[in-house]
Amino acid sequence: MKKLLVLISALLLLAINGGDCSSTKYPSDGIYLTFSTFRKGEPDIRRDQIFKDLKSNQPAVSFRQWFNSPEKYLQTDTAGLVSFGETPVWGYVENGTLYILLNGKFHKVLVLGTISYFLESYPVVRGQMSPVVTDARTVSSYKLLDMKTGRIGTYETGRLETLMKDDQELYDEFRSIVSAKAKEKKMYSFMERFNQRHPISPLTE
Repeated sequence: MKKLLVLISALLLLAINGGDCSSTKYPSDGIYLTFSTFRKGEPDIRRDQIFKDLKSNQPAVSFRQWFNSPEKYLQTDTAGLVSFGETPVWGYVENGTLYILLNGKFHKVLVLGTISYFLESYPVVRGQMSPVVTDARTVSSYKLLDMKTGRIGTYETGRLETLMKDDQELYDEFRSIVSAKAKEKKMYSFMERFNQRHPISPLTE
């Protein structure tokens, strides 16, 4: 009976919160104009502020939809709806997933942590004069994002080793692996272990 009451209480709490606890999690959904605002957990733009046209009274369905729109408008407190134009953007978070902007394209962060991991990928255009773009052929490479500095580097053992220097135990263990192939195979697991030991959280300064 006690377990049943606990379960009912949990379900009621979930219903009151609309089934979404993302508001208490980092990072919050929103558009971040800079790495600094992302690390502080303070979105520069909320979803209810974005509109695809001047006539609609409804915000855009998603950030992805809005960024793909030919026209983008932003609801401001002082000037009402204004054109977003070419305002620089660092990235956005939607449903808890981070997408960062590099070279005019958003890239999904596959592992979000103090050491983050993503695939930087660009479609290849068929022929110099052809407007046709295909996702079947891409130029891509895995990258590491240092959430302490915002710096991006290649996904390689030397880079990961440098990023793990703050954890002497893991750093020494990784360096002790003699075989280059074995070290490459264990990169992902060491990255996960580092992130578990040093969880990402918003900066307070």
